[in-house]
Amino acid sequence: VEKPVVSIFEGIKGLQEIYEDTLREKKPIYAVLTTAEVEPTMFKWLTSVYTKKRAKAGIQAQVIASTGTWAREYTKKDEKEARSTILVPSGQFPFKHEVDIYGDKVAFINYKKGEALIGVVINHPQIAQTMKAWFDLAWYGATRYNTP
Repeated sequence: VEKPVVSIFEGIKGLQEIYEDTLREKKPIYAVLTTAEVEPTMFKWLTSVYTKKRAKAGIQAQVIASTGTWAREYTKKDEKEARSTILVPSGQFPFKHEVDIYGDKVAFINYKKGEALIGVVINHPQIAQTMKAWFDLAWYGATRYNTP
């Protein structure tokens, strides 16, 4: 098995590059995230640019999101934004950053307001397959926490 390729991205432009990479990959996206405390410039770009591009490209997202700021509003836009979301209680599942699994890649993204904006992308098929299996297990378990 070849060694994984690990790339590090910094700042708003760097994080935007990770999200643009999810569009270039043209594969479904499996994400675990929080909608709370997102850096305002990043939040605006994600909601007004990225999500629209992803939906227009027909790239589906399956998301496990912790409850918090914007979580309910986020789920209300699922159909329009080509997404399925399950909410889980943030007190029990305090996600601190976003994890995206797409194609043969896994991205770890910190976009929290007041912290260093940094992302790490690991490109390796077996790592992505393992993380996808973890996501599937989490999705299965999260259905019992679903709060419509």
